[in-house]
Amino acid sequence: MGIMNVDRLLLWGARGALGLILLEPLVIGSFGLTASLWPKAVSFRALVEIAFIFYILLLYRNPREYMPRFSLLSWALSAFVGALLLASIFGISLAQSFWGDAWRTEGFIFYLHLLVFFFVASTIFFRRGEWLWLLKGVVAVGGVASAVGVLQAFGFSLPFVFMLESGRVSGT
Repeated sequence: MGIMNVDRLLLWGARGALGLILLEPLVIGSFGLTASLWPKAVSFRALVEIAFIFYILLLYRNPREYMPRFSLLSWALSAFVGALLLASIFGISLAQSFWGDAWRTEGFIFYLHLLVFFFVASTIFFRRGEWLWLLKGVVAVGGVASAVGVLQAFGFSLPFVFMLESGRVSGT
């Protein structure tokens, strides 16, 4: 396998993991403390970490092409996450600030994953067409989630959707 093929495979691995994140609005399950938030948080973190592993390998193989490009936005996001780190360290509850609670999981670790997601996505998607593909995916998944909610509102029971309580739309 040539060098270019390995890079292409790693690039598609990172893009595939980030592409699967588009399906997050459809993730719902009966495991965890909540039916919607906990499974989404776990799958989001896992997919970001998988994409990051592929990205690190790409960066190792070709640092000139895959080094993050810093802009005002990337510096601002990095400063924000840095401020969150300081607030987590010096806050009342280090564990809760760092990890978040079991229902929402919005601690420092979550925001660190969002920052990694931003840097990986902004580095591996080059062309306008690739960003449009992502936008079309977000719109399509939003349409599916909306359609599930509308069907539930009209009383249709969907066997593949975990229902929280009857009489209430419990889509994603």
